[in-house]
Amino acid sequence: MTAVTDAPPPAAAAAAGKGLTTEEQRLVLEARRLALEDSWPRKWGSIVVGAGTALAAGLVSLGINFVQAQVNSHAVEQAAKDRASEQDRTVLDMYFKYIDGKGDPRPAREQKIKALVYIAHDDRILQGLFDDLRNTAGNDGQAPSDALQGTPDLKQKAAGQAYVAGDFTSYVQYFDARKEDANKVAGALSALGFTVPGQQAMEEGKSPPRNQIRIYRADHKAFAAALAVQLQQKTGLAFEVVGPIRGALPDGVIEVWIGQT
Repeated sequence: MTAVTDAPPPAAAAAAGKGLTTEEQRLVLEARRLALEDSWPRKWGSIVVGAGTALAAGLVSLGINFVQAQVNSHAVEQAAKDRASEQDRTVLDMYFKYIDGKGDPRPAREQKIKALVYIAHDDRILQGLFDDLRNTAGNDGQAPSDALQGTPDLKQKAAGQAYVAGDFTSYVQYFDARKEDANKVAGALSALGFTVPGQQAMEEGKSPPRNQIRIYRADHKAFAAALAVQLQQKTGLAFEVVGPIRGALPDGVIEVWIGQT
């Protein structure tokens, strides 16, 4: 074993070989051969090279697959955008062909608009359809929640994401005698970042006794409570939070009511 682990370098072996018999020289050379075969390069080199080649090939394959997946993902995403754009063009075409200026009674008009809401994608088109629903209902003295029953969310919110003013459209209803306060509140809401399409006068029998913020979802409560504080600071008017209103109502809408007193 000593000869295997402590085999002399070639020059030293050659020098030592001068004083060795032929058999002894053969034993020294055999010991060196065994030491060489037991060395790291000889024992592991082919395995490492083979593994390295396989790893490199795997990385190249992974890179190709990743690039291909990215290309496929972009293609799918672009196809979805194209379909959405085509559907939005269809919505606009159908709206102007079958709804706008046709003078349909409220139930029929609402039904047609809601059908378009479900296939529209563009936020501006959706907002316009929601406003049309609200205005159509308003002609009969209905609240926004009456018109928006069963419509999809106006604003998509990721799970765990906090609400901000820009997530909401705020419809302002007011007791007919309080138009000035309604203007003040609508201005404050716009300044805070809400979309405020317009205001709707309500008759006494449909107006609450006091000012209200009506919410559609339970997770609107904390946001609405903070909004009540902001509106009081900006307008001097106090508001109570009411709801959530029952029904299949969309996310992204808050109603602000100016009450009778």
